[in-house]
Amino acid sequence: MKIEYNFQDKNGNSIEIDKSTELGSSSIEFNDKNSSLTVGKNCNISSSRFALGTKSTLKIGDRCNFGGTIIVGAYSSVTIGNDLSVTKNMFIRAVEATTVVIGNDCLIATDVVLRTTDGHPIYDRKTRERLNKSKDINIGDHVWLADQSTILKGVTIGKASVIGIKSLVTKDIPNNCVAVGIPARVVRKEIVWEHGPGHFSEEFY
Repeated sequence: MKIEYNFQDKNGNSIEIDKSTELGSSSIEFNDKNSSLTVGKNCNISSSRFALGTKSTLKIGDRCNFGGTIIVGAYSSVTIGNDLSVTKNMFIRAVEATTVVIGNDCLIATDVVLRTTDGHPIYDRKTRERLNKSKDINIGDHVWLADQSTILKGVTIGKASVIGIKSLVTKDIPNNCVAVGIPARVVRKEIVWEHGPGHFSEEFY
């Protein structure tokens, strides 16, 4: 369905979006009951698709510019802070009771992927124990994810860090680092990136 600013259906699914936000042709799919979409002030989500499962939540803060797809499975959540800027075609998938958290003032380039799941379960042949359980993803404040980077389950990226183009992040990245490669590894420490020259985000230095 096309997104509305304020909506609630008979299954307990709800939408609450500030009227200052641009919706455009964005759409939402409620796949069961008791899920919610909340979007703050002065956002642009006009080229986006959202899908929510049972008792799932999606919260987007103020002044966010988002374009892409977010899939939130049953009992899962995605929380995005203020001032997110997405160039184009971001994809987030949180399922199996996991969470994705993105901090404030993050910059996410084109075709970036965040996944809390491998997509299909893998089991030990003898014990039948699940080997690849889904896990949370946490992105700190003021993080820059460059074009076509992929962030996999269980990863935490520290504040003010940078992930290079086409990198595959499978392990935690500390604060104030540049990480690149497949799999990504830290190549520079004690850095702070900025949106433009001459500006300094003092809290990250």
